[in-house]
Amino acid sequence: MFRNQMLDSTASQEYIQQIYQQITQQNQALDDLLQWGSSSMQGMNTKASPQLIKPMIQQIIKVFNENTQSKQLKININIPNNTQIIANRDHTIIILRNLISNAIKFSYVNGNINIYTSMDETYTHIHIQDEGIGINPSKSAALFNEIQQKSFGTEDEPGSGVGLVLCKDLIERNKGVVNIKSTPNKGSVFTVGLPSCPSHKPQTNVEVPTCC
Repeated sequence: MFRNQMLDSTASQEYIQQIYQQITQQNQALDDLLQWGSSSMQGMNTKASPQLIKPMIQQIIKVFNENTQSKQLKININIPNNTQIIANRDHTIIILRNLISNAIKFSYVNGNINIYTSMDETYTHIHIQDEGIGINPSKSAALFNEIQQKSFGTEDEPGSGVGLVLCKDLIERNKGVVNIKSTPNKGSVFTVGLPSCPSHKPQTNVEVPTCC
């Protein structure tokens, strides 16, 4: 359509912006897969270090500004500024980027996405809650264990179907856990638990490394 001059300048700008966003996200997905494949070929060793969660999530959300604005979504972050985990930074970004992308993709227009944390003796849990289409409980158990058929979001956003399988592998490499709670037509809560930074664990008599 561009080549044949079938669009005026106003429409061209709109389409160019949409194409740019789609290409950016496809590049990120490809980069995630390449990193995953590279780390698999090099072995299972994962270099973990203290990571602040909130600024990482804020940076990821900026990438999806166009998507959230077009769907008029509100993203609420309720995470203390000093909340840390012990994990590989690149892996954590891939995990959170995929889960936040899914929350946006499957949210209804004008919905809310809530991102918050909780802690237990071992993990800092990152919860990503949406008000979207939800998942049938009979299907949710398989989401992280097998590549899904290509799916489309509430506004026909495409997906590859491999993101959650990739996430589970990276979560396990970082000694973490993952689960999902979902209700069809009401939304989902994806929860990733990654090892807490010792200085933030709800315990006493813990030797705190200087890195934290």
